[in-house]
Amino acid sequence: MTHNANGVGWYFNNSWSWGYAPVGQMVNRNSCDVNAGVDRLCWHTSAGNINGGYRCGSNTGLNGSVAFERIIYQAN
Repeated sequence: MTHNANGVGWYFNNSWSWGYAPVGQMVNRNSCDVNAGVDRLCWHTSAGNINGGYRCGSNTGLNGSVAFERIIYQAN
């Protein structure tokens, strides 16, 4: 289940995963969304922390990786 905001379907659980997909598209959280698509992002979470990896767009080879920088933008 996602929470729709600003044209994006968001999901979050502090012990499972955090991510998004386009509004109206199915999300298959296993624990991160494994459905195909370039407009998706998912990070594993555990005990309230964000862990390395899993996917950015169709690149799903990030599982556990800390080799990529995460940048989160927030409107003022």
